[in-house]
Amino acid sequence: MFERFTEKARRAIFFARYEASQHGTPYIETPSLLLGILREDTDVRARVPRTGAGQYTQLIAEVELLFPKSSGKISTSVDLPLSRVAKRALAYAAEEADQRHHKVIEPLHLLWGLLTAGGPETACLNAHGVTLATVNEDLARSQPPRV
Repeated sequence: MFERFTEKARRAIFFARYEASQHGTPYIETPSLLLGILREDTDVRARVPRTGAGQYTQLIAEVELLFPKSSGKISTSVDLPLSRVAKRALAYAAEEADQRHHKVIEPLHLLWGLLTAGGPETACLNAHGVTLATVNEDLARSQPPRV
């Protein structure tokens, strides 16, 4: 499944797994994916401060509030599966890359997939100016020229 994912996209998923284990969740949920993407990709992270200083830190804090209160961390040696919604977000990312004739799946595609899947982090992203429309614009600019 991950053969088309760039190294940055794979690392974002790795960091999502880490975030899930640190928050004590038994699945990699969409908020974990968002935190993984933001941790890994400075290009995606640079899109957040559109509305002023401190927005990135505030976004992280808002996303972390989406995690349920847990009794502790889960060992990083435990395999954590993707939740149904997280799988759907990754599938949307792959479909969008295909639609745009992109050969690889980048973190920006993952962000598009998250926004399309409509998990609880979507409202946080929208409040900080990161919407499906803005990500569509960014993906359109990154589209390879048609031959």
